This record gives sequence, structure tokens and C-alpha cells, in this order.
Amino acid sequence: MSGYIPAGNKDTSKFDFGPMNTTISGNTIEGARFRFGGMTTAHLNKNWFAQGYVAYGVKDKKLKFVWALSLPGKVAPTTSAEFIKDTIYNIVKEIYK
Repeated sequence: MSGYIPAGNKDTSKFDFGPMNTTISGNTIEGARFRFGGMTTAHLNKNWFAQGYVAYGVKDKKLKFVWALSLPGKVAPTTSAEFIKDTIYNIVKEIYK
């Protein structure tokens, strides 16, 4: 499984769950890792996007979370790849202002 699953109709969903290929994973430090996350879409707001996840490692017994807010500018991204690219661009742009 990979990609995102829309919360509702795929053409009008305001939030997508995923990426599904990271829902269950594992490594030597965390052991089995369970992750739940997603991102907003342009159907919620074309001027900003939010993305994040919560994860739990069975072996280390720690809860982890990450979130990001992106203000993509005039053209709203439509995929997670565009979201990530725009987020990185905005961070780098701020650092080198």
C-alpha cells in the first residue's frame, strides 16, 4: 500500500490520510512502528497546507509527532511532492533572506 486515501470523495476531499506505505513499519530502535498521518488538500484552503503524523514505537515505547504548515504562494500544490518541495523552498528562502 502507498499513497494517500481521501477522507470522503476523492474529488472534493479536504483531508487525505497517509502515506499508507508508512502506517506499519519497523526498525531496530523502535521495533514495530505504527504511524497515523495525513495532509490537507487544496479543497480546504488554496493558500496554506498542513501535514503531520503521530507514531508509536513498540520497543522504545515513545510517541513521536511531526507537523508542518506550508504557505505555497500563488499556485497551490496538488500533490504531497509539490507540498514538500514548496515547504523546503519556503524554509530555505527564510534562512537566506
